[in-house]
Amino acid sequence: MSERGDITADIIAELKRGSRVLISVHKNPDGDALGSQLALMIALERLGKSVTAHNLDPVPEIYRYLPRADAITFGNRLAGAFDALVVMDCDPGRTELFNGVYPARTLINIDHHITNRPEWPLTWLDPEASATGEMTYTLIKSMGLPIDREIALCLYTAIFTDTGSFRYSNTSPESMRISAELLEAGADPWLVTENVYESYAFSRLKLLGNVLAGMQRSEDGRIAWVVIPDELYRKTGASAEDTENFINFVRSVKGVEVAV
Repeated sequence: MSERGDITADIIAELKRGSRVLISVHKNPDGDALGSQLALMIALERLGKSVTAHNLDPVPEIYRYLPRADAITFGNRLAGAFDALVVMDCDPGRTELFNGVYPARTLINIDHHITNRPEWPLTWLDPEASATGEMTYTLIKSMGLPIDREIALCLYTAIFTDTGSFRYSNTSPESMRISAELLEAGADPWLVTENVYESYAFSRLKLLGNVLAGMQRSEDGRIAWVVIPDELYRKTGASAEDTENFINFVRSVKGVEVAV
């Protein structure tokens, strides 16, 4: 795997070379995955590329405010061939889409998780980045493209959610500098906060109450966990996408170091 400058240059060269690009992220996509995916999609379309954004699961309701979120298709079937496949915010296997058979000649992986074990030569892995959105910002800037309001909103969502609203230890001076530029470019912080943290469906809150009622922890109080059986979904009328950010409540228990 190349150094950052070399790998981003190689990725940009491949993206510019092809005309049809597929972008996919992990199962049960979160704000960082979707924000990064949409920002790169919009940027590549501005370069005249035909871009398909496709995931296994649909966009959760709390992220449907994102620009072009309705362009993301989903399901375990995907037709067509592409010049490049970009897998973002996970290793390729976590898309649960391709079974090792990829519909593109060029394979690109962009991720910030230290657990990623690079499979492809064009893998850009940066565990020091607060979010994949931070890396996507760098990629788009390196392409010479402007950060407009749509891209800014997507990238701000990515960084904001993966840093826990700038509360987690992965919040860095760089993530704050980038976020400031995204705000200057037109990202609306209240729009993000309202949709992600301040506007929940009744069924979601019913599910949360039931989940937290069943929370358990280890004898030393350092590990806490919750289990969500299918029966709770049926009982509350909620779905798996409604569990987004539930782990934050478990993590917030005093003394807990590991939340599951």
